[in-house]
Amino acid sequence: MPEPSAHAAPDEYLKRAQLLVVFATHNGAGWIGRTLEGYAGQRAAVPWALVVIDNASTDETAAILARYRDRLPLIALSEPRPGKNVALNTALAAIRDVACDFVFTDDDAVPEPDFVAQWADTLARRSDYGLFGGPVMPTFDGIDDTVARRYGLFHAEIYALNDRPEGAIEPRHIFGPNMAVAGALIRAGYRFDENIGPSSADSSYPMGSETEFCVRVAERSGAGAWFATGPRVRHIVRSNQATERFVLQRAFRHGRGFAQMQVGGADGAWARTKSAVRLKLLQIAGLTGSTHARWNAAWLKGYRAGRHRKAPGRP
Repeated sequence: MPEPSAHAAPDEYLKRAQLLVVFATHNGAGWIGRTLEGYAGQRAAVPWALVVIDNASTDETAAILARYRDRLPLIALSEPRPGKNVALNTALAAIRDVACDFVFTDDDAVPEPDFVAQWADTLARRSDYGLFGGPVMPTFDGIDDTVARRYGLFHAEIYALNDRPEGAIEPRHIFGPNMAVAGALIRAGYRFDENIGPSSADSSYPMGSETEFCVRVAERSGAGAWFATGPRVRHIVRSNQATERFVLQRAFRHGRGFAQMQVGGADGAWARTKSAVRLKLLQIAGLTGSTHARWNAAWLKGYRAGRHRKAPGRP
């Protein structure tokens, strides 16, 4: 894609784009620069644009985004209501008529230089699928990862680790820092569930928003899910995210989100995942290792909290 011009309007980016990369950010000034640098260095042959939604930030996020307007095909939006999915739905409402595909990621997921090119190639080759996941590799640069290593079995839940072979997958194996959705599904009206976090308004938010979206969309639309090994991101792990307190908070949120998907959530999810709940209970009863016991106890506490909350229908 040609170098973005300082005079180019966001509407021009939308008209030309074959691919939109979308993420929301809340108070991401400490790391979003690394992510934006990753997009500034993209080697992409197709027209693309980056949509960033500032979600109620109170730090320097807006100023940092402004500094990249001349270096990126950037469309900066704002959503003052807290909640990542609220912000994503705001963006989708604003750009609903564009004829392109969508990549969703996070403000702390740094793309490899060929990230956009790899997604464009995958979406062109696998047009028989509608939902896509890609590799997410946590990076612990410069921080003490002692606690994180002890909980290595749960890095998928804690840090969205996702590394599997190329091929068809279950929709629940698609994680938020690196996922793509065929544009036809977005134009059909599928949106993210705003009752699932992250949200700055709820520190114990139920997590799993992308999983809920993918499972629901697959069930209702019949779209298949595919894992592409080409487009890769490095997920920045910050020092506060390598503590036991953070890990157990993630366990609670994961359990709460898992339960919420059963209470008026994704079609058929409870019947399909009943065995997984039983497995968790068996793990709690049978594993004596302290990390396993602590993780599963926190997960079960979140699960019970989520089961007591009635959730409205999903869009």
